[in-house]
Amino acid sequence: YFLFMFDFLSEIDRKNPLGLIDSFKMAFAPNSGPKLVIKTINGSVKSEDLDAVHQAVVDRPDIVVYDGYLDKSQRTSLIAECLAYMSLHRSEGYGLTMAEAMSHGKPVIATDYSANCEFMSDDDSLLIPFQLISTLGNPTYPYDSHWADPDKGAAAAAMRRVFIDEDFAQQIGH
Repeated sequence: YFLFMFDFLSEIDRKNPLGLIDSFKMAFAPNSGPKLVIKTINGSVKSEDLDAVHQAVVDRPDIVVYDGYLDKSQRTSLIAECLAYMSLHRSEGYGLTMAEAMSHGKPVIATDYSANCEFMSDDDSLLIPFQLISTLGNPTYPYDSHWADPDKGAAAAAMRRVFIDEDFAQQIGH
């Protein structure tokens, strides 16, 4: 499975799970390969956002959404057992979950934008190109005046490559 984890309090538009879901749907027909696991917290606080994620996957039994806290060993196992970690964010702080996945030798597919680029490169990650877009006047994005809009097609291609080419995925992950 591909894995993405995020906190709804970090803003759904910024973390972009709906863009990731679109990319996964582009990459794989229903039940034709891997699963996508989206692990979230604080969906009860942002129930409309959690509902939007559930609506986006209603037709896809190969996309699993789990909202709730895990203990440290469960969380570590979830990362350690995934095929690859995903983050098609529009803006990122440090990117701790990406760094954690990399520490487990997992390939990481992420937007080539923001703080994660301080520790990720084309040699050890699959960085997704983006268009920089303005967020001026967008009340759902209070952080800055612009953000990245990751290329969904490039993300879909990266997922397919990691799924099909085990040697490549291992090389990127280590």
